[in-house]
Amino acid sequence: MKIRVLLHYYYSPSELEKAIESWVHHYNNERYHESLNNMSPADVYYGRDEEILKRRQLIKEKTLYFAAVNIYLTMYKNVNQKKLFLPPNYNNNNR
Repeated sequence: MKIRVLLHYYYSPSELEKAIESWVHHYNNERYHESLNNMSPADVYYGRDEEILKRRQLIKEKTLYFAAVNIYLTMYKNVNQKKLFLPPNYNNNNR
């Protein structure tokens, strides 16, 4: 609020009212609150929080899955190119 409303000169009450209205809209609808699981108060008030949390969890699971696949494929490629450290008794017939 300090930057959006207080550090600006207003020459009429209507200008100040518009600035406060804009800030309240931002605070309630666009700004995420850590105490509300990083959701806006409007999302919680209108009951959208469960759907948002489920969607976030799905995105997290997909991201972790693709990251694991990428790591596995990179390691497999590096082993085949002998870029990774292999134990001294390792040979290609062990695979």
